[in-house]
Amino acid sequence: MSNAKTFCVLCTCRSYCTTYNAAKGTFEGPGFLLPVTTKWNHTQADKQQRREQKLRATEGRMSTATITNLTIANHHDNYTLVQIRDKVQWLSKIPFTPPRTLLRFVNDPAVHGDFNWPSDEVISIPNNGLYALSGDLRCNSTFLLTENHICELLSRIRRGRDLESQVAVEDVVDLIYKELSHLNRCKKVDWTQWRSQLENIGVVFNTGTALN
Repeated sequence: MSNAKTFCVLCTCRSYCTTYNAAKGTFEGPGFLLPVTTKWNHTQADKQQRREQKLRATEGRMSTATITNLTIANHHDNYTLVQIRDKVQWLSKIPFTPPRTLLRFVNDPAVHGDFNWPSDEVISIPNNGLYALSGDLRCNSTFLLTENHICELLSRIRRGRDLESQVAVEDVVDLIYKELSHLNRCKKVDWTQWRSQLENIGVVFNTGTALN
């Protein structure tokens, strides 16, 4: 058995590790620490996208504006659905918090009662509803980034028109909602643990950096 360590490097690729901000026209996000081989694969995906864009531009089949939007809008074909599916599956493998670190909520779990499962509409909007997380805390950052990525992928599919295979679309949408449900199960676990801790020791929940 090999004892070699896995070395990780920061990946800020456009295909998997950052999110496009349409208002600014830039890709944003801190990226992810990944094994070198995984980053190499992501780099190749970015290069492939650039090659496809250059080819289409050379052939004159689409405007420069459309080529720019290729990486941020639905591609409306099976390749795009495969890409979205692969990205959701990859995001599902990212750990949200260090071991034994709980997510921190905007609202006080001890005050707002047991966790009630939110609707599909609520979970399809990132960091929304009663169980929203504090956005300025490091312990929540990876969870929120993952959730935002997945909700953006769902939004891309919903914006799509004239999709070739409705069955394929439904399969990917089902996968996205499965992962969003997993995220909310994680919230439920941490919400329940906070309620147990806070009720037992009688403290006031602090959504900032510490418990008082």
